[in-house]
Parts: sequence; structure tokens; C-alpha cells
Amino acid sequence: MNNTDYIFGTSPKRFQMPLCQKTVSTELSNDFNIPEYLGEIRKILRISATVSPAAKYVGGTVAEFNGNIEYSLLYVGTDGELYSASLPTEYAFEAPLEITGDFDMSEGVTLFVTTDDESITTRVTAPRKLNVKSRLTSRVDGYGIFVAEERSSGEVSEDSVVRLNERCKITDAISALCDTFTQTLEIDLPYPSTRVVSAYAYPRVSELIRGDEQVTLKGETELKLLVSDEGGRVEQLSRALPFDERIEIEGITSDSLAKAMCHVGNLSVTVGDEKISSEIEIIPELTAYSERELDYVRDVYSTENNSECAYRAIDIPVVSSLSESNFSQSERVSLGDTVIPIGSRVVTSSCKPITEKIESEKGKLCIYGQCRYSLITEKDGEYTAAELQLPFKYEIQADSSEDTVNEATVSVSSSKARIDSGNIAIDTELSVSLKQSETAHTELLSEVRYGEPSQRKSGDMIICFPSPEDTAWSVSKRYQVPLCTVSGISSPTAPLENTSYIVINS
Repeated sequence: MNNTDYIFGTSPKRFQMPLCQKTVSTELSNDFNIPEYLGEIRKILRISATVSPAAKYVGGTVAEFNGNIEYSLLYVGTDGELYSASLPTEYAFEAPLEITGDFDMSEGVTLFVTTDDESITTRVTAPRKLNVKSRLTSRVDGYGIFVAEERSSGEVSEDSVVRLNERCKITDAISALCDTFTQTLEIDLPYPSTRVVSAYAYPRVSELIRGDEQVTLKGETELKLLVSDEGGRVEQLSRALPFDERIEIEGITSDSLAKAMCHVGNLSVTVGDEKISSEIEIIPELTAYSERELDYVRDVYSTENNSECAYRAIDIPVVSSLSESNFSQSERVSLGDTVIPIGSRVVTSSCKPITEKIESEKGKLCIYGQCRYSLITEKDGEYTAAELQLPFKYEIQADSSEDTVNEATVSVSSSKARIDSGNIAIDTELSVSLKQSETAHTELLSEVRYGEPSQRKSGDMIICFPSPEDTAWSVSKRYQVPLCTVSGISSPTAPLENTSYIVINS
């Protein structure tokens, strides 16, 4: 949309621009001691990590992050019993910010960060001691307020200045860790003497309702408990805790694109005389993008003075789509292709999806990746750990051009594994969050210098023979006349490719 006006001077244009788009790897190495009330380590079955959201700080030209990571160790003790241990530690890393003088840092920086454990290895150094090494991969995206100013020099009459204004769509990004909420649950003891081996909680958002300055999150938290009876047999108990939370978020509207995920802050489990009591602290995290239109000056000239202009090309990232969808993965794997003995039963299992690539195929977006399954099985009191890696492909009907940037996050909604007729049967429900971004290729006026008065007699009539690339604007600027004096124009920026000549009544 284009228009012209005769207002001299414009206020600076302010909008978000990238300061940082980095992937950072962090190496951790920690020594841990197993508490005395737990058994000594005979065999490690599984170790996993829960990475808490990072606290964010900006100092100078660097963004600093730190948070907590909790390793969950599942192992067989020297007494043959199954045990778990929580091994907490901290992580920290930093990412450089590409700050120039065009950014107003007084308004802060909007930072998005996702951190995942890429790999974990363990080494037992003593019956109650072990070393854990891990590599964390963090994706950091930072945005600051970019200030685009039009600078002018020279003397000119305000009434003689003509501007070409244009408009483009932009998005303002919001990243927020919200106030925590707590969920509690009581479960009747399954056995007279119940021992809780381990506890895991998986909160999942199934519905997000946007409003002005608020959102409502609906979903459920799956609580998984491994419990042992007096004979040492371990079973898994699963319970779902629904939640419906209203959260205030500054800057969000009912039209914003938004997604949310929840993290577990603390999980405590207590075994009483009759019940198992659980308390889960949930930390919601919200990402939102609000669309607005940016009016800016594309070009300018004076009808009375000569002028020279300088321009700045800016590529403004715009989030065009944020969608959620689901798909299933059902696989059967022969026990003969695994290390699991025939006749075993599945005690517990987990799934970790890894997105590898996104490709456009026949009008669809195809997301490729792997689901990494960890299974703990038991036969005659002996536990076995097995790892399976199964590929997935998910197709989404979505528009995507060559300039579209597609980012997908795949997470687990539910996953179950069982042994059936010599096979492992796995049924998994996966959720996909797809963000699509485009680039607004924009050229802004950055500076205009006004010079001497133009040498043109009032009342002159000019006949112009435009080139195919000419527009009414370029012709008006060339002859320093108001647009209204150019005959037969329909749009100031439409090419005059079918126009033989133009009469300019100056």
C-alpha cells in the first residue's frame, strides 16, 4: 500500500531485529556420590536428564544463561534390587550479541533459548561414586529494538517536501517464563509394604486459549511411579493430573500466534501408612508473536530544492504461521533383533524424538527424524536395558516458498511398550509444533540532503517519454513536481511500461 504526503520530518521507526541466532554446545563433567540409604551400584540401566529453563542476563554484548540440570539414574544394586538416584547440578553458557548503534538497548533484549541433552555418558568409579559427562545443545535467538531514523540536512520549505510512504507487516516476539503452579495427588498403596523406586512427571499442554494480556493453558501432567512390593517385583503406576491455568502475559492479544510448554520444577513423593502423596511444581513457558503494520518512508524529494537520498536495505524476519498437530508411531520389533531375552516383561520405557530435517515435497512439508526408545525389561529378577532407534516421517499440508524458514519441534504425548508374541510392540503419540517465518525485504530512507533551489520556471509544460522501469513517482521526483501534476497516474509506484508519454503541468 503506497501513498504520499507533504509532512516534513518523521519519527524514528522502531521494530524488533535479530541480535543473535546461535547454537551453543556446553560440555559438563560432574562427580556424584550415591546416598547411603540407597544400594551400591552393580549395573546402570539408564540415565536421563531434565534441563530446567535458563535464567537470562544481558551484560554488554553478551547474553548469559544458567540453570539447573537433574540427572535421573536408574540402576541395579548389589542386592539385585532396582534403585534410582537424583543427581542435581548446574549448567551455564553465553552467546554473543551483534549489537550496533542502531539498537536501543534501554528497552532490553527478548531472548528465546531451548536447551537439550545431546549425549550422556557415565562411569562408575566406586560402589557409590560415578562420573557423568554430558553435552548440552542450546539454540539461542535474541531480538532487540532497532531504530531506523531519517536524517536530513540543508534548508528546505516544509510545504515543498513530498514523501512516499509504504507499509509492511512485522511481528513482535514475546518470551516469558510464567508463575509456577502446583499439582498434588494421592494414590492408595498398591502393596502393604510399598517402596517407590523412581518418579517422573511429564506435563503437556493440549489447548492454549489466547486473550488480551492473558492466556489459558489446559492439559495434563502424567505421573509415572516405579514401585516395588515386599518381594522386590517392580511395576509402573501411571496417573494423569489435569490442569486448567489462567496466566497473565503482557503484550499478548487474542490474535497473537502463541505456543506453550511446561517444565517440572520440583517433584516430591512421600510414602505414608496408606497412601503415596505426590507434589509437582509446574513452570509454564510461553512463546508468542503479535503482528502489526509498520509505516515507513521509502523515498522523499523537494519540489523546490535539489536533493540527494541514501537508503538502507533491511531484511525484517516475520513469523507467518505457528501451528500444532499430532501423529502416531506404531512399530513392532522382533526380540531377536534386540538384547532383550525371550520371556521378559517391560518394566518401564521412555521415548525421545529427534528432528533431523524438514523438506518440501509435492506441496507438503515432510519432517524426518528418529525416536530413541529406552526400555527396561525384567526376567527372573534380572534387569536388561535396551535402546531402540526408529525413524519417523510426518507430512504437513503447509504453504512453503523458497524464502520460508521452517522450524519444527517434536515432543511425546504418550508412549507405551509391551512384549507380545516374541515382538516388542511400541505405540507412541507425538506432537509437532511448526513455526514458519518469512523475510520482509525492505528498503528504508536513511538520509536526505537538500541543496540549492532548482532552476525551473513556473508554468512550464513538460512532456516525458518514460522508460518501462519508470513510475509516476520516479518521474515526479526527476522533474521535482508534485504527483498531482503528472497526468493519468493510477499508482505512484506502478510501472509505466505501457505509457508512451506523460504530460507534466508544472
